[in-house]
Amino acid sequence: MCPRGGMVDTKDLKSLHFGECRFESGRGHHNFVCLFQPSLEIMFFSMKLAVAYFFLFSGVVLGSTANSLLKLTEGFTKPLLSIFCSVFIILAVYCLSKAMTVIPAGFTYATYGGLTITAVTLFGMFKYNQVPNIYGIIGLLFIIAGVILVNYFGRISS
Repeated sequence: MCPRGGMVDTKDLKSLHFGECRFESGRGHHNFVCLFQPSLEIMFFSMKLAVAYFFLFSGVVLGSTANSLLKLTEGFTKPLLSIFCSVFIILAVYCLSKAMTVIPAGFTYATYGGLTITAVTLFGMFKYNQVPNIYGIIGLLFIIAGVILVNYFGRISS
């Protein structure tokens, strides 16, 4: 992000993006051009990204719920729980498909997989007292760290 201050030449604002700065020199004067207000395009993309992450985390919740119900279905012998489990997994896949319209597929699925594994493990800890050993806990911490790294620092090369 560029520092505040400097002169703004309004004819050049249309070619700048949010946070971009340009120093121009010519005819005895110097202009330091910065655009501080986000353009409509950037605001629209931010809204699309927020909606995509809403779908992604809805998919994680639905997928975690479906996976947690699997043990309770007892091999799909309990019809009502089996129906709920099936509906939740279908809704989870639908939410993932909506998230993938904005977020790259690899990031979406990595986030979904990592957070779902973590949530189902926590469910197993609280519901069935299935506490992982130290290696399992370290593995879960690596999964969480991987999800954070992919979403905050991962970039797609074009």
